[in-house]
Amino acid sequence: MKFTPQLDAQGNYFWLVEMRCHQRLLMAEGYTLKEAIENGLKLVEEMAIQAARRKFPAL
Repeated sequence: MKFTPQLDAQGNYFWLVEMRCHQRLLMAEGYTLKEAIENGLKLVEEMAIQAARRKFPAL
């Protein structure tokens, strides 16, 4: 995981979280570090749900 503070066009800070999972780059952002991490975890959760649905179509 990589955490990077960024500036938007209006000069406000936001956090960018980059994660690699099964050769995929997942990126999430948020105005606070906590929000960015939570958004990143939601991406990982969604990726796991999709993988489970592919493996077990009856779910």
